[in-house]
Amino acid sequence: MADELQQLHRDARTIFDHSVNQVLPEHCIPELLKRRGNQLIVNDRRYDLSAHQNIYLIAFGKAATGMYGAVADILSHDLTRGIVISNHISEQFRQEYHEKVSAYQGTHPLPTQDNIRATEQVIDLCENASPEDLVIFCISGGGSALLYSPKEEVPFDEYRELVDALLKRGATISELNNVRIALSRVKGGQLLSYLRGSTVLNLIISDVIGDLPEFIASGPTVPPSTELLTQGYTLATSVLEKYELYRKYHHWLTPLFRRDVFPEPELEPNTYIVGSNRMALLAAGEQATNLGYTPVVLSTRLEGESREIGHLLGTILLEIYESGNPLRPPCCLLSGGETTVSVTGSGKGGRNMELALGAADILRETDLALLLSAGTDGIDGPTDTAGAIVDSTTAFRAVHEEVSIVDALHNNDSYHFFQSLGDLVKSGPTGTNVMDVQIGLMR
Repeated sequence: MADELQQLHRDARTIFDHSVNQVLPEHCIPELLKRRGNQLIVNDRRYDLSAHQNIYLIAFGKAATGMYGAVADILSHDLTRGIVISNHISEQFRQEYHEKVSAYQGTHPLPTQDNIRATEQVIDLCENASPEDLVIFCISGGGSALLYSPKEEVPFDEYRELVDALLKRGATISELNNVRIALSRVKGGQLLSYLRGSTVLNLIISDVIGDLPEFIASGPTVPPSTELLTQGYTLATSVLEKYELYRKYHHWLTPLFRRDVFPEPELEPNTYIVGSNRMALLAAGEQATNLGYTPVVLSTRLEGESREIGHLLGTILLEIYESGNPLRPPCCLLSGGETTVSVTGSGKGGRNMELALGAADILRETDLALLLSAGTDGIDGPTDTAGAIVDSTTAFRAVHEEVSIVDALHNNDSYHFFQSLGDLVKSGPTGTNVMDVQIGLMR
């Protein structure tokens, strides 16, 4: 039994690593972006590189360095200049692309003055671009914090407090981005207003449910929806009132939110999703098949309280164990999305670890079952891990190690729980970000 569980753990990690590998920029961008002589081809659209006076490449988000490198290698000597803003910029990247790129390392999920200064460089480049220029944006999750330039009325320290409070109270990414857009001078398509007729191409790795470009990195280079244009401030107000935060900051929110509508950009960029959670799960399914499992994708749209989603996935695995429905072992359940944690304790953890922990008690009723939950960016909350694994023995091993599932959930201390059992999933920053992946295996 022990050997079989160890193999289950190895298989889960192999499937996860393969799913992440397939949505790395160096793999997914060349699938979409091709070059034939002076022609840059994106799907069925062609861009004549020789027709543009300058070609600028601006990348921001957790996958920014990989996206920049993949596109810069295709553009080669035709690239005029580039800017990268990311939360991790390696020395190797700086050395390889130093001739044409200005690389800025910012912070996530809360911005600092470094983020503001880097964003000013992006704004400056956009303001100086001409109608004869091609501007390519490479956008990925994390860009909402990394590309940050507040409206004049927004106090920086109080903005950080506000975002931190929304995160801790379990706001969804779409709720959070509604607020970020309303308080920014670049999000919600507003970065386009600094460009003067340039040709704009957006290449996006999606980290939001539904892959809506207007919400990925808060949509700085995507024309906002009619709802956002006409009700942007109303949407943000509703979110802040829901989490009982509006009153605390009303002295500067109210004058700002009296505006009727958002500015509507004049440019209409061509926008392409080059990487997504669905692509990662399809790759995971292929690898699971290679390992002898029957895969099924349950959903790419999981959201809600992490521990509750974990409990739900655990009950599905238990149903398979007891009845063989909806499929028989050996099988692989795949899901993805972005859950949330309502923080009430003082422990250390993240949404993936808490999701896994939510399944631990259920899985004790099975024999050979496992659930892995991990972030495709390699980071789960403010920790050094991507997520965690629970299996049929987790609850029993916890008793032996004198750690409590109930206490860990109560104190939001999933990190130390899994650390004590040796079941953390560590990968380091992956260089991509397509939300989270859950892998349920049963033999």
